[in-house]
This record gives sequence, structure tokens and C-alpha cells, in this order.
Amino acid sequence: MPKIYMFDVDGTLTPARSMMDEGFRNFFLRWSEGKKFYLVSGSDLAKIKQQLPQDVMERCAGVYSSMGNSYHERDQVVYSIVYSPSYELLEDLQALVENSEYPIKTGHHVELRDGMVNFSIVGRNADMQQRAAYGEYDKRHGDREGIVETLSHCHPDLDFAIGGKISIDIYPKGYDKSQAVRHLRGEVGNDPEIIFFGDRTEAPGNDYGIVRALDEAPEPSQWHAVEKWADTMSILKESYSD
Repeated sequence: MPKIYMFDVDGTLTPARSMMDEGFRNFFLRWSEGKKFYLVSGSDLAKIKQQLPQDVMERCAGVYSSMGNSYHERDQVVYSIVYSPSYELLEDLQALVENSEYPIKTGHHVELRDGMVNFSIVGRNADMQQRAAYGEYDKRHGDREGIVETLSHCHPDLDFAIGGKISIDIYPKGYDKSQAVRHLRGEVGNDPEIIFFGDRTEAPGNDYGIVRALDEAPEPSQWHAVEKWADTMSILKESYSD
């Protein structure tokens, strides 16, 4: 049975918002020869390119970015979904930043992407040290989970997913990574087995939609929950190096 691989980026192929490890890059290029793989990320295409080397990007069959709300093949746009957040949502996000007890706020808290909004209390201007500090704060206090719970009650027409180290992805219900599976199945048919790797596979993680879609579909599939890129490398070596 033919296999098609799908990979999240942050925390799965790379450290969060960092470049791919050079040793993993060399292995991945050898491993992917003769294989078909896709990327599916909450980040936009520009950010993905900042993290993955050009030779890995060129080997990729397609990129589902912004939670699958945009799809590119060889840098050409295949589809892109437009979403305009409501005034009420933007007001609520601003209030969350202003009222947050977290002391460091770097700006660029709301980023509009294809089909979604990315929101961060510490802000996307945070450097790596500030990102790590907020990540530790979030682990201790469940800051993002609390925000997701609050916003979910106020905006029942939207979904909220935790991704990366500092942010929350916001989008209309159903516009999550599951749409990447639906689109890909429409392109390749039902026969290939889809194998997905992601680090946020439990709700409200931003990989939950795709693993739920794989589990609910009758077509053959597998998925692997990882905590870091080294886990992905180990699984590929042990189970998929045929």
C-alpha cells in the first residue's frame, strides 16, 4: 500500500520558531528520497520557509499553511481562504492582553493569516528567551488553556487551538488542519495510507483536528504524537525507513 506522510512543523520537524537541526535535515533528505510528504502547519508559508531549509521545501509535495486554510505547490497558490474576524473578537483579544497578569508584552499580539487569527499574550515580537519564559509560565499556570476556555464561551462559532509555545490559533469551526486531509484525499484518492506526525494532538492542540479526522475516516491512516523533532527522527528511523 502506498504511503503519504504529513508533518506538522513547530515541535515536530523543528524546535518552536527555530531552524531545522542540521543532522536531522541531512537524515530527512536521505529518508524522503522516493517518498511523498506534505507539511501542515499553523504558521504561514513565510514563517515555514524561515525554519525549513530550501532543499527540504523543494522536496515537499505541498504545503498546507495557516491551519490548512492556504495550500501551495512549488510556491504556487492552489487555494487560500479569507477570514475577517469580528470587531467583538478583536476587542476581546485586546482586553485579554491588557488584563493579563503576565508582565512581559512585546507587541504584535494579533496576527491575521489566511482563514484564521493567531493570538499571543506575550506577543509575536518576543525573542527566543522571552518565548521560552512565557512557555514555562504557560506550563505552570495553564494560561492559554484558560484563554481558550474563556473565548470558547464568548464565541461559540469559532474554534480555538493551542499551537507552538506562545500562541493560540482562532478560526471558524471546521477550518482546522482536518481540511488538509479532506483536500489531500480528494487529490490522491482513498488508497494511499496517510501517516501524520504532530506534537499537539490532544484537544485543544492545533493538531487535534487532523488526528480526529484520520481516526473518523474509513481510509487507512496512522498518526504519531511527538514532543520534539528528535522523536520524529527516531520514529522515521525505526518504522518508516524501508
